[in-house]
Amino acid sequence: MQVVPGAKVLQQGRHLRSGWPLILAITRVRPASRRERRKDPPDGCAPRHGAGRIAREGDPVRRGQLLGRRRALPSAVIVAVAACGTAIAHPAAVAAASAQPCAVRDSGMEVSQTDSRLHYVQANEYNSSAPFVICGNGTPEFDIATSGISVATGGAPGAYPSLYTGCHWGTCTSDSGLPVQVSSLEVPGTVTASYVTKTVSTGAWDDAYDIFYNASPIGTPASSPGLEMMVWLTRHGSVEPAGSVVAGNVAIGGRTYTVWYDGRTVTYVLASPATSMTGLDLGPLAADAVARGYMPASWYLIDIEAGFEIWQGGKGLAASSFSVCTPVGC
Repeated sequence: MQVVPGAKVLQQGRHLRSGWPLILAITRVRPASRRERRKDPPDGCAPRHGAGRIAREGDPVRRGQLLGRRRALPSAVIVAVAACGTAIAHPAAVAAASAQPCAVRDSGMEVSQTDSRLHYVQANEYNSSAPFVICGNGTPEFDIATSGISVATGGAPGAYPSLYTGCHWGTCTSDSGLPVQVSSLEVPGTVTASYVTKTVSTGAWDDAYDIFYNASPIGTPASSPGLEMMVWLTRHGSVEPAGSVVAGNVAIGGRTYTVWYDGRTVTYVLASPATSMTGLDLGPLAADAVARGYMPASWYLIDIEAGFEIWQGGKGLAASSFSVCTPVGC
């Protein structure tokens, strides 16, 4: 069943089977929005912030950060809605909306499907309750339209607005070609990613890929062992990766990195900062992580994300494009 661009992925209970989202198509009737349920004022497309960002009781914490540096998004129900919660009844409405600026807005923990089933876009404000809105046109891109985020740079970022392909905490895109076993990545070009951004010279943030590996092909960082791998393209302000430096000037796949590790996350920081990274072959990075003993080759690549970790500010940051190529295509 085809779901229209801009379809919202709304958080539901954990009673749905992890990794198997239920898909609903809305025609004339839609459920009450979070704005209506919370009785927020009906002010058009004003940011809807403040929901779903408190760490769950008992969540493990490291260096002030939440498990996996992201929140655990439960299994989801995909509901076809337009930018302000209006039901979409005809594809022509989607095309008209996509032609307008900010056809899709996400805030808080909202997630939307792009015009391709391969990608989701998420606001992912999981450690802040400040106004925060990302704006998109229904394709794999977004910009940060509003940000009041201001959290200490020594702990977890307030948000990681991002695009992703694969399974993010059990919420999965379709036809992604993931999971792929790490041992299969030894073949050059098995999985590649490309990401182009626009940055700003204010605030405190990083611009990064976030890649997840797990012992189970359908696991989550909470359900089974895993490794988070970040690739930092560039950053601004007094922010740094989790852990400490374990190696410098490491040549991997034709690029040079400084490697950080904290026991759960390995971060590869580009020696020469950049605002884009195209044709990134994940094989050499995975091989380096295996060689360092951070994961075995029997684990699985389950999720590839790209976006900005925001500690302070961030308005104007933009992801211009994002794509992932796997054995099933791009």
